[in-house]
Amino acid sequence: GGVHGYALYINEGHLCLGFRRWGEDTIIISPGKLPGGSFQVGASVSREGVLAILVDGKPVSSGKIEGPLQVQEGHERVMAPRILVGHSDGPINPIGEYTRDQNLSDYIASVELRLDNS
Repeated sequence: GGVHGYALYINEGHLCLGFRRWGEDTIIISPGKLPGGSFQVGASVSREGVLAILVDGKPVSSGKIEGPLQVQEGHERVMAPRILVGHSDGPINPIGEYTRDQNLSDYIASVELRLDNS
């Protein structure tokens, strides 16, 4: 929640990425439902404002926010002050259509976070 943030979540079987900048939300949704069984999901946000979601390493949906992302030297944590995996907590205003009590922690085998400073 808050003024800035993002959430990768599942809604009615579709993978979704919600991105909030200055209180404005942009949501991208996979056109097809997620496969059954095990699968890998991913998301990316470029400095140019291009959003993408991936299933098993393949892009399935993309979108763009207005303008480039502003990152000031020494303030990289502005976009991700805290990372929660599988659930949300506290009094939040969700970015997208999921509820705070939705908990996927038991279904997540691993998480990888990559930051590209280029």
